[in-house]
Amino acid sequence: MKKLLICIILCTTALLDVSYVNAQQIITLQDAIDKAMEQSKQLKVSDSKLAIFKTKVEQAKNLAIPTINLASGYNRLSNNIAPFNINFGGNMMTLNPQILNQYSNRASLQVPVFNGFKIKNAFESIQYLQKATELDIEKDKLEIKYNIINAYYNVLRAQNTLTIIDTSIIHLQKKVKEVENFEANGLALKNDVLKAQMAVNNAKLARIDIINAIETSKYNLALMIGIAGDTKSFELVKDNSMQEKIVNDNEYFYTQAINNRSEFKSQQVKLQAQALSIKQSKGNYYPTFSIGANYYLNRPNQREFPQQDHFKNTWDAGAMLSWNLTSLYTTKAQVQEAKENYTSIENTTALLTENVKMEVNANMNTYNTFDQKIKLNQEAVLQATENLRVMNNRFMNNISVTTDVLEAETQLLQANINLLNVNLDSKLAYYKLQKSLGK
Repeated sequence: MKKLLICIILCTTALLDVSYVNAQQIITLQDAIDKAMEQSKQLKVSDSKLAIFKTKVEQAKNLAIPTINLASGYNRLSNNIAPFNINFGGNMMTLNPQILNQYSNRASLQVPVFNGFKIKNAFESIQYLQKATELDIEKDKLEIKYNIINAYYNVLRAQNTLTIIDTSIIHLQKKVKEVENFEANGLALKNDVLKAQMAVNNAKLARIDIINAIETSKYNLALMIGIAGDTKSFELVKDNSMQEKIVNDNEYFYTQAINNRSEFKSQQVKLQAQALSIKQSKGNYYPTFSIGANYYLNRPNQREFPQQDHFKNTWDAGAMLSWNLTSLYTTKAQVQEAKENYTSIENTTALLTENVKMEVNANMNTYNTFDQKIKLNQEAVLQATENLRVMNNRFMNNISVTTDVLEAETQLLQANINLLNVNLDSKLAYYKLQKSLGK
């Protein structure tokens, strides 16, 4: 009966463990990137800016649409003005009859024909600025992608460090038992036991800090990808993506960055938009020409003589040419301002080119050092492992002291953590280099 009860308890525990694992959401690096893109507040702000530019494009289109106006009015006149009568051929004629209720209705149409190409240039300029905004969004996406990769690897770094520390604690606890047995047989001092126990405690303290780092980094990642803040509701998997082989060619990388990065494309588009703004400013030098027509339905109609108390429809059509001669002088400052803005964008582009070259060069040099760093840290782990083996043998043969063994354990722990960090830093350096290349 007792064995049956134990079996039931073990099976129930196993089922609960399986249920817990199944309840956890497994998130890959690509999942995290996709989720961050979907809920990013920064991208939503950028999308709003893009939507605003789309409405501005529509507004610029509307400038070329003919203007249609409807107007209607009513006036009641005072009756204290005596009509003026004249005898015309024996008949009395009233020249200004009292029409106290007066109605006016007008429909007008005006079509801009020429305005110095201002409408055309404004429309094309806004289109280029909309394209620049779209390119800025691509830049934001690249930034978000790298931030997610960095946050994702921070979690993996802390989790893997915890695994290394847990392994070290197990080894140190075994060492405590060995030292206690030596003390029982008179081969070690009580001080040796205390030193071994202190090493375990120090490792456990480090473990607490790492667990806190895991919780913090997972919480930050959860916020960035828009999932529940419960850090136990999801688990990450190791990123096994292969890194492309990097060609050590500075000029090749500079060309890649300039061709791929949306900042450069955005600057070129902004230059085109500003060139159109210069033309738009110059449009004030030219006269404007428009055609239009009006339809009237008035009571009385002022075009009738003498006026009569009834509705009369009339119309007119014509063309208008206007030229603000003062603008021949004032427009010069507007054009100069537009040219200065163009120069400013050119200088910003040149500065961006320098900064990107420095960024690419630094990232490439950093990444190229990691092959050597990984190799040296692998050798350090092998050396620390061998050193620990030698120290354990010496300790078991009562040749070395407990402090030597504990120091060897600490050196191996640090070597393993260093190797873990350098491997993860190598991947991050690769992604950072790709980001600087606009990928």
